Amino acid sequence: MARINFFKKDANTIFRLFKIIHEIKANFMPLSILQSIPKVSVLIINTILPKYIIDEMFEMKRWEFLLVYIMVLILSNALFGLLQTFLNKKLALVNIELQHGLKVYLGKHIMNMDFEKIEDTDILDLKERALYPINMQNSLNELIESISNLINVLISIISLFLIVSQLSVLLLIGILLFNIASLFVFKKEQINFDIFYDQLPQTMRRSMYYESISSDYKSLKDVQIYKGKALLLEKLKTAQDANVKLFDKVFNKNGKYEGLIGIITHIQLIFIYIFCIYNILNKMITFGSFTMYINASTQFASQIQSIFNSIILIHQNCKYLEVYFDFLDIKSHYSNGHMKIDDKHDLSIEFSHVYFHYPNQKEYILKDISVTIRPGEKISIIGMNGAGKTTFVKLLCRLYQPSSGTIYLNGVNIECYSFDQYISIISTVFQDYKLFDFSFKENIVLNNPQKDVLEVIQKAGLKENIEKCSNGIDTNISKKFDESGIELSGGESQKLAIARAIYKDTPILVLDEPTAALDPYAEYEIYKKFDEISIGKTILYISHRLSSCLLSDRIFVFDHGEIVEEGTHKELKERENGIYKKLWDVQAKYYI
Repeated sequence: MARINFFKKDANTIFRLFKIIHEIKANFMPLSILQSIPKVSVLIINTILPKYIIDEMFEMKRWEFLLVYIMVLILSNALFGLLQTFLNKKLALVNIELQHGLKVYLGKHIMNMDFEKIEDTDILDLKERALYPINMQNSLNELIESISNLINVLISIISLFLIVSQLSVLLLIGILLFNIASLFVFKKEQINFDIFYDQLPQTMRRSMYYESISSDYKSLKDVQIYKGKALLLEKLKTAQDANVKLFDKVFNKNGKYEGLIGIITHIQLIFIYIFCIYNILNKMITFGSFTMYINASTQFASQIQSIFNSIILIHQNCKYLEVYFDFLDIKSHYSNGHMKIDDKHDLSIEFSHVYFHYPNQKEYILKDISVTIRPGEKISIIGMNGAGKTTFVKLLCRLYQPSSGTIYLNGVNIECYSFDQYISIISTVFQDYKLFDFSFKENIVLNNPQKDVLEVIQKAGLKENIEKCSNGIDTNISKKFDESGIELSGGESQKLAIARAIYKDTPILVLDEPTAALDPYAEYEIYKKFDEISIGKTILYISHRLSSCLLSDRIFVFDHGEIVEEGTHKELKERENGIYKKLWDVQAKYYI
């Protein structure tokens, strides 16, 4: 029963893979099947025609027929060889496109996943396990090649079966019995591989982690300063030794199984020769037929073993790729909701008794949050690190879903709107904002061309920087792919991230500590400039410092996942023993 379940799982994996392959490259499977035609044709021609050539040479001696058979043999090999070369090159090109397509397919799934899932450590682990067989073990390619080879072998076996059966059914039965014996050994080898595959991901993930640290220049700074080299190398060696030990164990055991299969194969070959010699000595077949049946029988036996090898390889790679499909099966909530936002002006947002905790955790990060943000308001959300400020914003942006409670947009649950519609009203600049190794223009516009980018560049204070560049707004902000590119300072990078948010031109803007690396005065200057160029929009400033509070209509003070204070700067500054007053008294010297 367990073996049947294995085959069912493998069949399901192959079916799903074929379905994806058809979506990405519909001509791949027809080409794979077409490729088998010249392969099988050459095999059959080189098995049958030598019989007639030998018979003409030693028995019939019809030289004109001999010449015809030789010419047919040469020409057919040449023509089918050319056809096979053409199809191989064609299939190799399609296969490269398919491999890239499969990686893009997985990339699309990752980009469409709920943000909270991407931050889930279990799902991150699953993602690494899903990528490993594709990037490191070439499992997708091996599985596809094994299936393609299996198709060729099956067609060859049918043809060879018809040839061998003409001599004797006993010969076929004998070959099948030897291969059944080999099958039992293959089964033990497969069980050994199954145990190996269950253990391998654990040891490989550990060694891959240490390898990534040793090659990451950001990590190496700490390693060198704190003299962690010896510890890192020791852990890397221990992890790699565990891998080698696991590989050594499985390969030693399977080496014995393969040796036993080799012995069975040689005994089988002796049986074939004895059977055919007996027939030729009793003049039941000609010398040409002897050659044909020896060749067909050995090829038939070899092709059956190829089936076993293909099945083993298919099973091995299906085992690896199960996790690939487990990862693809993770559903996203982003697709929920179909309503459109007809009026993108005068938008109000209400949090109603919102609680949130991360997956697999019981402790709430946010507790009973109930606030309303009115259209055009400027809100400062402050609190110490870990108070829940960024989580609040991520819920607002629908990157997370509330564990309980509801968030409303103009009185409608935000989950009722399509995700694309909803994010079209919000622009964000997070503390860990991401700029890409693209041009200035591409980093601002991305895939959302609406208007001229020059006005936004001037508003963000980047005009002078860009005018100095030889390629203007088309200058790359990195030298990674373009030697003429430039490297931006921290302040310039922040301006570019803000320019992207301004360009999107949404009614709601969120700045989540993008200026945390700046001193308080420089931070205040950036917030002041941003306030000037965002008149009429709803703005949320998130910080543990108070630069933005002087520009805000209201302030929410977060502490341990709750809003513990709410009011204007003047109101909160005068509240004795309040958290805001304590923070203001400490930081006031920077703003007065």
